[in-house]
Amino acid sequence: MRAEQSRAEQSRAEQSRAEQSRAEQSRAEQSRAEQSRAEQSRAEQSRAEQSRAEQSRAEQSRAEQSRAEQSRAEQSRAEQSRAEQSRAEQSRAEQSRAEQSRAEQSRAEQSRAEQSRAEQSRAEQSRAIDVVKFLMAICVVAIHTQPLQSVDGIGKNLYETTVALSVPFFFMSTGYLVFGKLILPYDCEYNKKKAKKQILKMLRAYFIWSILYLPLAFYGFFSVDKYGIFKSGILYIRNILFQGQNYFSYPLWYLLAAIYASIVFYFLIRNGFQTSRVIWAISISFIISKGTDYLVINQNSFHGFSRLLAVCLAKTFSEGRVFSGIYLMLIGALIQKYSKWINNAMVRYSCIIFVTLFIFDVFIDNVFLRLSVCVAFFIFVQNLKVKKVTDAQSHFLRRMSTVVFYAHMIIFFLWGLIDGKEPSYGFTGFIASLVGTVVLAVIISANRIKNSRLVRELFG
Repeated sequence: MRAEQSRAEQSRAEQSRAEQSRAEQSRAEQSRAEQSRAEQSRAEQSRAEQSRAEQSRAEQSRAEQSRAEQSRAEQSRAEQSRAEQSRAEQSRAEQSRAEQSRAEQSRAEQSRAEQSRAEQSRAEQSRAIDVVKFLMAICVVAIHTQPLQSVDGIGKNLYETTVALSVPFFFMSTGYLVFGKLILPYDCEYNKKKAKKQILKMLRAYFIWSILYLPLAFYGFFSVDKYGIFKSGILYIRNILFQGQNYFSYPLWYLLAAIYASIVFYFLIRNGFQTSRVIWAISISFIISKGTDYLVINQNSFHGFSRLLAVCLAKTFSEGRVFSGIYLMLIGALIQKYSKWINNAMVRYSCIIFVTLFIFDVFIDNVFLRLSVCVAFFIFVQNLKVKKVTDAQSHFLRRMSTVVFYAHMIIFFLWGLIDGKEPSYGFTGFIASLVGTVVLAVIISANRIKNSRLVRELFG
């Protein structure tokens, strides 16, 4: 019985263990099944997340592609817009350049037309100056030969006032024509070279003419004044450097004065030819010129330093006319510089002003009035338009006036030797000197010799 109970208990224990084992197996299977379902669930979630991530990346990629396409489209539209703007700007620029080109061509044509008119006007003015130069050269011959020496009273005053216009006219015409060849700015190298060239031209002419007049100087020192060689040499050098003339070479003081004036002109060009400085130079040279005349004429009335200065000036320069070329030449340059304004202001009245001042000068002896008459006369002449005189005729008159101006004293000296009275002042001597120099000018103007270097140096 106990054995059966024991077997039953064992059986129940075995059953219980079997059930427990089955239960554990069942729980293990359930656990494995749950783990498997959990793993499947996690795998599905992972695949779902991956799928969503891939979808998200795909959507992002599509969005980026879309944005890139939009950006490229916008860039393309912007480039097209810029290209169109560029083409439009190029078109406007081309139109603007075309308009500017047409405007520049129009201005150039107007400028050429104005230059042509200005050149024609200057040519006509130059021809007027050349014509009057010849008349003034005749006046210079009259000054040195005294054809009307017997005339007195108002006739004498009228004659002296007329011939006194001659040398100032030559100085002013030189300044006027030289300044007319300058360009802006006035202190440029071209103008400096021009001014230096003018100085050298005057020096060469002065040297050559001094050589040509040297025999007359020897005749004056040795035959007329009876000086020795040493004194004659000292006086000759003094006259060449300070007075510009020796025996019968009276026209050469003009060249020395022109050299002084050209040197001052050069330094004014270097400083831009400022009008204020030019006016100062005119004023100072005028004071020096007239002051020298006053001191020399009245030297015996002074004492001390004033007398010493007056004597020194008398022994060197003798008179102040060599300084007159400075202010006269600069006045001519200023007339050229402001010619448009002067011509517009005085073209109608220049003749009336000149005639009025000339009449006053006939009856009133005053240096300022005389200078005013000379300036008014030159302004009147440069306002004249001479159309009937050709360029060839103008050049011939210019050459003839130079020959008459410089060579007439040689002819006058030779005529005195022929006439038997030296110097042979009077109307006959005047006619002989004038005719002789005119014939000489005609000979010099012959085709074979008119362009020779010596003739150009002597007569231009």
